[in-house]
Amino acid sequence: MTHPIKGIHHVAIAVTDVPSATHFYVQAAQLSPWPAAQGLILPELGNMWRLANAGIRFLSADPSGQQQKRRAVSEAGITHMCLQTTDPAVIHHAYAKAGGSFHSGLIDLGTGFLYCYARDLEKNVTEIEGVAPVWADSKPWLAHVNLATSDFQRLLGFYAALLGTTAIRSPRLKDDPRLDAIADLSNVELRMGWVPAGNMQ
Repeated sequence: MTHPIKGIHHVAIAVTDVPSATHFYVQAAQLSPWPAAQGLILPELGNMWRLANAGIRFLSADPSGQQQKRRAVSEAGITHMCLQTTDPAVIHHAYAKAGGSFHSGLIDLGTGFLYCYARDLEKNVTEIEGVAPVWADSKPWLAHVNLATSDFQRLLGFYAALLGTTAIRSPRLKDDPRLDAIADLSNVELRMGWVPAGNMQ
């Protein structure tokens, strides 16, 4: 029997100013309008936009809440989405031009990729990740959504079981000032795991 989950349909971002956030991400992340024909799974999504492999939806948040608090990227829960591109400098410039801010410039961790964390106008985080230019189109795609947890093995096992896939684990990473700069934290120490989900991780 094939697994019932085929991929991730869209990622939702809660913001206090939906028109402003929509304008920001259309400019910064090169979002395109969501084609009506692709709304079959959830017909009336509202304010739906797309990247090459998945959708982005903007939800209206209570403006009196804590939505604009600058959460650290180590706080438990969903911490960021990651855009991959073959030309990260283009996306970095687009985020800056749209009014975004950055923890650092693009940083090489010795993996062949370039990394940085950007924040939108309401301080939500996007990881910009530059990959080897194996094709000409530099338009970004959604590579992963990140969840931070203090119970790494348990949560990784849960999502691997949910998606019917095998997680890929990293060794423990620490004592690297480049990690501190990317995360805008001191003495970063972490493990990472990636769970394949069809169209992203």
